[in-house]
Amino acid sequence: MPPTLIDTMLGTLKSVSDRLSERIGTVEQQQAATISRLEARLDGLLQARALEQAAHSQQVEALVARVATLEARTPTDGRDGRDGLPGERGPQGEKGLDGREGLPGPRGERGLAGEVGPVGPIGPPGPAGPAGPAGPRGERGERGEPGLPGTNGERGLAGERGERGESGLPGRDGRDGLPGPPGEKGLDGAPGQDGRHGLDGKDGADGVSFEDLTFGFDLETKTLSARAARGERVLERSYFLPVVIYRGVWEFGRTYLEGDQVTWAGSQWIARATTTDRPDETGMGARTWVLSAKRGRDGKPGPPGPAGKDS
Repeated sequence: MPPTLIDTMLGTLKSVSDRLSERIGTVEQQQAATISRLEARLDGLLQARALEQAAHSQQVEALVARVATLEARTPTDGRDGRDGLPGERGPQGEKGLDGREGLPGPRGERGLAGEVGPVGPIGPPGPAGPAGPAGPRGERGERGEPGLPGTNGERGLAGERGERGESGLPGRDGRDGLPGPPGEKGLDGAPGQDGRHGLDGKDGADGVSFEDLTFGFDLETKTLSARAARGERVLERSYFLPVVIYRGVWEFGRTYLEGDQVTWAGSQWIARATTTDRPDETGMGARTWVLSAKRGRDGKPGPPGPAGKDS
């Protein structure tokens, strides 16, 4: 006995229900796996943050201790060393340069007039007399030759050491340098210790079962609706089922869905898709309608009937 429409619908509903249950179970497994990965990631970040803070605190404490040691020192001057023994007398050096001309001595008393001697050489110029009045400006003379450079003066004594100044404020951090070339791969480190046990997760929401599942089917729209509800948790899904439903003789202007069956020009047609076209094998309707039962040929004329009775 061929299956009826009800049997077909029940089989389809069972298949949809199985897929829906399988999908719900997959979603719940994915959610549980995602929560586990997030908790493991959070624990790793908290442990890395704690190690970083501990290392930073140790560095700061070492720097503070070093500064305190330097500030506690008292600066002291070292004592002069003893004079060394005189060395052996060296060879005679080269003749040194002439010394500077000494100052003129005091003027002696005037002696007796002697005999007139020969004319002597021109003596050195006498001391300059008082400045006379300014004369008229003369013409500019030629430029003289540059003089010899003077000798360097003697080095002065070292000054006393000043007091130690106050410590300056720490400078700002310098800019990050350019990244260096990648180093060689280091050896694998020793396995780390097991992490702490995480906190128990929250209880998940109650799942749904077949007892919470209801179905509905709209013959006009061919829509199968499934609804699963337990408490505040509600899941709803809708599916279009292109089952074959007879809609009578084709009507102009009416919209037919996929699977609708009509009668037109003595033949039966089934819609391939949603359409308003008229069923046809060669025109526009050939794209959206498929012929399911073709009209048969007219039969032979039957024998004449019996003559009617006169009234």
